[in-house]
Amino acid sequence: MNGLPPSGPWRGYYLYGYEGAKHYMRLGLTFTSDGKIRGDGVDDVAEFTIVGSFDPASNQTSWTKSYAGNHAVAYEGAYDRRSICGDWKLANQSGGFWIWPASLEEDALLYEDIEVPIETSTV
Repeated sequence: MNGLPPSGPWRGYYLYGYEGAKHYMRLGLTFTSDGKIRGDGVDDVAEFTIVGSFDPASNQTSWTKSYAGNHAVAYEGAYDRRSICGDWKLANQSGGFWIWPASLEEDALLYEDIEVPIETSTV
């Protein structure tokens, strides 16, 4: 068993198609040991709820993002032990998405400082 993604606050974005402007979203997700995903969130469309599943054997996720009184979007992705990325589909539209635990944003800032090349003198 590969382990569950962490429950709690997540951040990320979706794209119309696979390039262009990022449409950011905030999510609160719960991953349960019986393979269920539940949550809610908000993006540039509206608030939404999430109901879906996670397969720890394959690290595959599948959920429905439902906007109250409006449309629902199907999401499928893969968990790489840091983030979930994949595709969304709605009628004749589709695109990509990428989400990660909100705590990783703070870690990423630390790594940015470390990854900056240091110029050295060759005198």
